[in-house]
Amino acid sequence: MSWEPSRDIDPLDEYDLDERFAAIAADRLDEQGELIAAHVTPVVRRGVPVRRVEPVAGLRSSRLHFADGTSLLARGEVAGDVAVLAQALQRHRVAPASCVRAPDGVHVHFQWGVRRGVGVVVTGLDQPE
Repeated sequence: MSWEPSRDIDPLDEYDLDERFAAIAADRLDEQGELIAAHVTPVVRRGVPVRRVEPVAGLRSSRLHFADGTSLLARGEVAGDVAVLAQALQRHRVAPASCVRAPDGVHVHFQWGVRRGVGVVVTGLDQPE
């Protein structure tokens, strides 16, 4: 967040406001992570397969569509992971194998075959179009 303090604000008060805004932002991020985890966990637990992957213009994310109608926005843990996932859908049933909540978001690992898999970070919830 960027804001310009009034010239009448004491520097100590300015520091206190910065700390309070940072705490609010951290709480909001934690709430968002809880909401995402609440939507992703049942999909992973039930092993719902991904049906379609499509890019989302301007967000540097992709939309993952699952067989139960759930749609999530995600980016690869490593560049190219989402493209590998999309290619795997052409030949395999790909379902989430696990999810872990981390400081940078909810990480979901997809697996197919014996040793094939990729990871994504869920960046948000989405609605099917």
